[in-house]
Amino acid sequence: QLSRNIRMLQIERDSWLLWNRARDTLNNTRQDLPEV
Repeated sequence: QLSRNIRMLQIERDSWLLWNRARDTLNNTRQDLPEV
């Protein structure tokens, strides 16, 4: 039971890190685009 909870926490953390990384990449790409 405990190991399953830890695994779920790790999955949540990994998905959170992936989301932050993707959001940062999207923001950087948007900044690189020229202003219209």
